[in-house]
Amino acid sequence: MNWSSMTFVIRETVGNFLRRKGEAFFVTSAVTVSMVILGAFGLLLTNLERALENLGEQVRVVVFLRDDLTPTQRSRLEDTLRRQSEVERFRFVSKEEAYAQFTQSFPGNRNLLAGIEGNPLPASYLVSLKGEFRQGRDLERLSRTLSSVAGIEDVEYGKKWLERFEAVVATVRVAGIVIGSLLGFSVLFIIASSIQRSMAQRQEELEVLQWAGATRTMMRMPILCEGAFLGGCCAVLALALLGALFWALQSRLNLSAPFLGLPPPVFFSRQVIGGGVAAGVALGVVGSSFACRPLSRKHGA
Repeated sequence: MNWSSMTFVIRETVGNFLRRKGEAFFVTSAVTVSMVILGAFGLLLTNLERALENLGEQVRVVVFLRDDLTPTQRSRLEDTLRRQSEVERFRFVSKEEAYAQFTQSFPGNRNLLAGIEGNPLPASYLVSLKGEFRQGRDLERLSRTLSSVAGIEDVEYGKKWLERFEAVVATVRVAGIVIGSLLGFSVLFIIASSIQRSMAQRQEELEVLQWAGATRTMMRMPILCEGAFLGGCCAVLALALLGALFWALQSRLNLSAPFLGLPPPVFFSRQVIGGGVAAGVALGVVGSSFACRPLSRKHGA
């Protein structure tokens, strides 16, 4: 494509958009709102997965030992722990250390142990897991393996709350895919319908261009560029609105949850923002290409 053709495409693209200011505002608003909703689900899923990863780093498997555990059984247990592919490291916590940690962490509950003869708290092993083995199914498998070892009283790892959180993340992921697909198709439909109306209004102009010797590519390019321009602008507007809403809520409501050990929420990275704008441009091109199909059949090269 030479310079004169590029100038023609740019002029036609901008002119077509400006000639339909009222409709362009409606279409831009509808597509932007759809993209904001889609981005909100993506942002929610991003932060939930980040929180799940953070919680996984804090997960520890606690292996409680029987009071009558023999040195031989303890040695075999440590060998078993070393052989587990999920285990990164482990540390022995004696009965005395467990008692000291309890009284330090819960000073108001010391009286609960005062009336009990001796130290009722069991010794244990505190097991840390490798990064790739911190999901619920991995913890459940390790728990079953260790529970069958002689000398172990119980194995705890916060099964219920971890499974519930994983279920929330999975639900949001599925909902995001379903809603994202519906919104994506709606964006394609809105853009295609808008471009089709624009082409209907410019029917005589397109016929004149054909008689003047314009190729099919030259007639299609302004329409495709108009769709790309519309999709890209809507993606930028959606990201800007979503970012403004995110930072406003974060500053006013302090969205971090340090008492739960969760990291503060974050906005999309630069790579994701760039990908979002590119996706908006791609949706615009695809939507306008559907609108161009009648043009391709009616006008030859």
